[in-house]
Amino acid sequence: MVGIPPNTMSKLKNLEEAYLDSNNFRGKIVSPSTKIKSNSQPKVEKHICSLKKLKVFAADCARTKAHPVEIECACCTVCCNDYADPRCVNVGGSAGNKKKKSSSSSTSKTAVKRTT
Repeated sequence: MVGIPPNTMSKLKNLEEAYLDSNNFRGKIVSPSTKIKSNSQPKVEKHICSLKKLKVFAADCARTKAHPVEIECACCTVCCNDYADPRCVNVGGSAGNKKKKSSSSSTSKTAVKRTT
């Protein structure tokens, strides 16, 4: 798969898990409250981050020194990078519109083993 993740994924109302890693998607997956300007009028676009039942959302959003982020993801729960070890880490994103837990220290990242 290549290109930008389609906003039409927001129509998959019963989607609970989405694994959009290990592909060639590029771009941004913004949070549901992000306003996007269109013809000088801000609007909120519906997309995968607005799905209420989505609990696990993985994408190629992990940054390494040698390989930049492929997707900027505002609500991913798991970020991956095909060239990193470990390849995927839990990042505690807000899939399903869950609020992120705030902490005075940096977010804890846990390695995730994927068998793909």
